[in-house]
Amino acid sequence: MKITAPAATLANALGTAASLVAKNEPKRPAAVGAARLVGGDHLTLIVSNRTAELTITIEVDAEGEVAVPARRLAELVANFPPDAEITITTSDIVATVSAGRSRFKLPTIALADLQAPLALIEETGRVVLSADNARDLICRVTFAAETEQPRFYLCGIHLHDGEDSVAAVATNGIILARSVVSAATSLSQDRRLIVPTSKIIPKLLGIATGDVTIRRSVSLIEIAADNFKLVSRLIDYEFPLYAHLIAKPTSTVITDRAKLVQSVERLGLSNSVYPVAAAVIDNPRPVRISYSERNSLLAQIHQPGLNPRGGDKIADAKGVTLDEISSLTRTFPQLLKIDAEGSEAAVFRGSQRLLSRPDRPAILFECNAATLVQCGESVATLTDLLGGYALYYVNDYCGQKIPFGDPVENPAKIDWVCNLFAVPVTESGFRRWTSVLKHRH
Repeated sequence: MKITAPAATLANALGTAASLVAKNEPKRPAAVGAARLVGGDHLTLIVSNRTAELTITIEVDAEGEVAVPARRLAELVANFPPDAEITITTSDIVATVSAGRSRFKLPTIALADLQAPLALIEETGRVVLSADNARDLICRVTFAAETEQPRFYLCGIHLHDGEDSVAAVATNGIILARSVVSAATSLSQDRRLIVPTSKIIPKLLGIATGDVTIRRSVSLIEIAADNFKLVSRLIDYEFPLYAHLIAKPTSTVITDRAKLVQSVERLGLSNSVYPVAAAVIDNPRPVRISYSERNSLLAQIHQPGLNPRGGDKIADAKGVTLDEISSLTRTFPQLLKIDAEGSEAAVFRGSQRLLSRPDRPAILFECNAATLVQCGESVATLTDLLGGYALYYVNDYCGQKIPFGDPVENPAKIDWVCNLFAVPVTESGFRRWTSVLKHRH
């Protein structure tokens, strides 16, 4: 095997391909995490992990074939000056990477030990898009996808056909993003085409030129352009129904954001909502909040070993209780909306005076077993704090597992994310709830 190429060209391709390989790739030769370099009219670079395979073509001089650890080769080449000319030669068990008087050796991996290639053989659908449309379709929704494995079916982008269009949808259960581009498509008519999210897909679409072809089979997806081809296994699940969550527009207004802010201030609406720089918990104390600048809706009271989904930033805050706020402000709300990413039980414990009043408020709250466990709670400890309430089902992100308005007799059995409505067990509470249910159909 012999390859001769500018360092910058080789480093860009290897850096993109190696991002498919986990950073904890073992330093010893391993078939998983290998870069296969195939010479010919151009250099073909093939890298795979256990669920995907990426092929990149580079217009450089190359002959022969060899496999080496992908990430180690990428890190090595990235440290050469961009204008250096790199030569890679191989013997039976060693690849030598050289530039000028520098020489480095990497172990080779037997080609026979490489995993079988992922190949999309039985095509069941496809769509061809311009590179710009492909970027608009997928890259605009990636941010909204889930990152936690308990809800693995949301850790991807759902693609489906529309009326002379193709849509991409992603959600983490809080934010839902959808992008639609016009196209003649036969890609998917159901909810089973879920492409695992990966940083490499936006990276590849960012360098794509010409047309991008997306093909699928029952279990695989292939995204291909002139200089790359990515084949990935699909997430084996049905994406939740989501169309009912998107409001049908009756009219559209396009306005300048700065002018809109000025209008809100001029109308005095900015004085209708009062943000309080505090965390609502079970007893007053200083706390730390982990949050993400990208999505502060996932912020959580910081716990040792807490799931990083909350964010990588930390803020100090004053911890207060709802009983304290109610007493200080002399206000007694009729409705509470609580979504505290696992701290809902703490909020209820700090609200026992308020929640035991004869005129206690109704409560709409999120029930998320996973985030409750992260905070040392459970669905049972959460709902046990609502002794003076009857629980009713509102909605979920799994296609409405329980009809809206049905009583929840055994909340401890709920192991999915949903919203519940707690109605005070009082005559006025049931009267209001009964009035609401009359309009549910």
